[in-house]
Amino acid sequence: AQFTDDLRSERYRVSPNISWSTSEFSRLRVQYNVDFAESRRNEALHGVFLQWSFALGEHGAHRF
Repeated sequence: AQFTDDLRSERYRVSPNISWSTSEFSRLRVQYNVDFAESRRNEALHGVFLQWSFALGEHGAHRF
């Protein structure tokens, strides 16, 4: 049987990212996504994400 459901179409995604450790307590990451799907007539969807992670207070490496 052949499915006509758009969610079952061929698709692929590429998601490269770059991370910087700005200090021992924080990290900055930028990610770019490009997503291709047959159901969208091979039109690409693009996305950019920015993430900032940081640690506060006492943790394993240091006492504050």
